[in-house]
Amino acid sequence: SFEVTAIDAAGKESDTPAEVEVTMAAATSPVPTEAAPIPTWPADQVMSIYSNAYDFAPASLNSYNEGWYLPPTMAEENIGGDNYLRYHTNMSGMVGWQFGQISVALMEYIHVDIWPSEDGAITMGPTSADDPNRVASVTLNVVAGQWNSFNISIAELQAANASFDVTKVFQNQFIGYSAQTTFSVDNVYFYRTTPPPADLAAPTDVTVNS
Repeated sequence: SFEVTAIDAAGKESDTPAEVEVTMAAATSPVPTEAAPIPTWPADQVMSIYSNAYDFAPASLNSYNEGWYLPPTMAEENIGGDNYLRYHTNMSGMVGWQFGQISVALMEYIHVDIWPSEDGAITMGPTSADDPNRVASVTLNVVAGQWNSFNISIAELQAANASFDVTKVFQNQFIGYSAQTTFSVDNVYFYRTTPPPADLAAPTDVTVNS
């Protein structure tokens, strides 16, 4: 709060200053100030692309900074032992992730946590191989200065692009965040809400008699 005092042409001040109260929006941090929420799905129900909570699912090496049109500035940061990826870019192109081809046919959702520096919308979507029109994307509305958690159904991605092949996923893209200069990403993984079918579970108690 502050006070306003009126002064006339003769330099005389008003006798009773008026107190004014001003309410301002709380400042938001462009970078995370706390770790992203810890995933709780069992590991056998998850195929992870980026998360400290799970092993990396694809068998081959991965890249989280494929700026195919405008390479962004990327840094891997850490809060309380949890890693996350921070990007600084005008996003007139895209941020691309490249990894070994996987099948997510048994999965139901893809999860992502995003911390933006400004309110806005960002388009995210996985990509399947062997098709020029293979990106299955959705637009996510995000609020600045906090982790925004999204669970996007595989069915919604397939509805967005009938060419999306769930058996050949090999990229993930963040596209067209023109209102944004900085955003951070954590916990990107595919998951199912029930245990995998018994006949697809890994064998246990294996013994060998020679």
